[in-house]
Order: sequence, then C-alpha cells, then structure tokens
Amino acid sequence: MKVYCVVFFLLTCVFINVSNAQVVIRADFMAGMANPIGQEFEQKARFGVGYSLDVTYAPNILDNQLSFGIAKDGNALFSANASVNGKKAEVKVSLLSLSGLKTRFDLKTTSCVSPYAALTIGVGGLKCGFARVKYNGTDENGVDSDVVVDYEKAYAFTVKPEIGVSIGWFQMSLGWILPRKYGVHKVSAGAFMYNLGFRLKFD
Repeated sequence: MKVYCVVFFLLTCVFINVSNAQVVIRADFMAGMANPIGQEFEQKARFGVGYSLDVTYAPNILDNQLSFGIAKDGNALFSANASVNGKKAEVKVSLLSLSGLKTRFDLKTTSCVSPYAALTIGVGGLKCGFARVKYNGTDENGVDSDVVVDYEKAYAFTVKPEIGVSIGWFQMSLGWILPRKYGVHKVSAGAFMYNLGFRLKFD
C-alpha cells in the first residue's frame, strides 16, 4: 500500500507541473501468452497467459515521442511436474504481477508503423498455490497417498524491458519481467510476455 501511495504522490506532482503544457495522454491495453522462466519453473511442463495495462502522458518534448506513466502487468503461470519412479506429482498455479512506473519511447516514422521501446520499474508480486501428491504404497484399504496443498505470497523489486511496434491503433510487444527471488524460500520467477492489443490516444 505504501508503494501505491508514493507512486500516486509522484504522479500527482508531475501532472501539476505539466498542467499548463500541452500533453498527450495514452492508454494501452494488451493481452497474450506468457512463458514462465526462473528456477521455479525449471524441468517442468509450463505455459501461461498474461495482460498489460498502462496509462502514460507525453509532454510536448521530443515531438511527443517520449512518454511517462504507470503500468500494471499480470500473468497466470501454470506448471506441472511428475516423477514416475518416486510416484510423485505436482501441479502449481502462480500469479506473477508487476506494478510500477513506465517510460516509453516511440520512434516516429513516415508511415503508420512505429517501433517502440519501454521500461517498467516497480514491485513484482508472486502468489504460488500448489497441490502435491506423493504415493506411499498400498495397504489393506487400497492405495495410500499424501496430498499437500499450500499457498505462498511474496514481493520483490523487479524490472520489465519491452520492445514492440505500433501500426495505427494496433500494437504488439515482447516484454520480459526479469526473474527475481521471492519470499523466505528465495523462489526465482519471471516471465516472457507476448502481447497483442491496442492504444487509445487523447490529445
């Protein structure tokens, strides 16, 4: 909560300072596939889905190519692992998020195609829920096994570089939430994000 208060305060100060200048407000909405990375997902079947939202403003400098604002990324990451000889299986769902400050540079061209690069710096959040089954053998009552269900939640400072291209209002991007170690167990997790979406612009 303290982080959100600080971010809100900084953005309020910035908007007050540029209130008398000509600015362009932009809102980006994207969603797509996410590829889990980090020690948390090694040697496991894995896939994910994610989204990216941001609101930025471009002050009348550098021909409105440089913009600043806030961003929110969220990913649902799924993984499964099984050991045949040990007769163990694990299924895990992890929610990886990033909330922070974003800066983006859009290269203006003579056509409607515009490549861009962006960087988001903020607080990453990892929520891990998993179910683990361990086979213990067979007794007179049948198959016996232990089922463990657990849940973890942790935060860490992280960064997301991003590159992409805008074609009119349509855009696509490749983002990389850098793997960070979360919680007391030092769980390493990150994600590659492959997104498609659109941009709204308010002059």
